[in-house]
Amino acid sequence: MLRVVILVAAVSFVGGCNYTGPNHQYPGFGEATAHNAAVMIIDPNPPGAQNTDLALDGSRAVLGQDRYKTDTVEQPESLETTDSLTTSN
Repeated sequence: MLRVVILVAAVSFVGGCNYTGPNHQYPGFGEATAHNAAVMIIDPNPPGAQNTDLALDGSRAVLGQDRYKTDTVEQPESLETTDSLTTSN
């Protein structure tokens, strides 16, 4: 009978060593937060980022710079939320 009591006490003692308390962080704790952060981070090296051969119209850029220097920039037409895009005749 004494052996059974000692065995139960030993098993209880070893089983209690596994308890780490209420502040224990389990494996995988916080993965949801890390996943959400990773989804919102912009890819710093997206596909095609190495392609620097861009088809740009240089003459159009020069025209815009000349207009800016001579202060003859065409002002955009102002639209309001109540304006209609179609004209009525």
